[in-house]
Amino acid sequence: MPEVVAGATALRTGTIAERCEVIGMDFFNEIPEGGDAYVMKAVVHDWNDEAALKILKKLPACHSQ
Repeated sequence: MPEVVAGATALRTGTIAERCEVIGMDFFNEIPEGGDAYVMKAVVHDWNDEAALKILKKLPACHSQ
């Protein structure tokens, strides 16, 4: 949620800020596509199996070429 990512200051400073975007949203409804990596630190373990699967199924599919 937007109020949670407000504290992600480490990702907004230094050279990493040029390579990442911090987006606040409800991961049960939508996860933006096009990311090279999705960091969900301390997310999935907080939910029961059914909810965790719902979150993971929202992740855009990885396609190798």
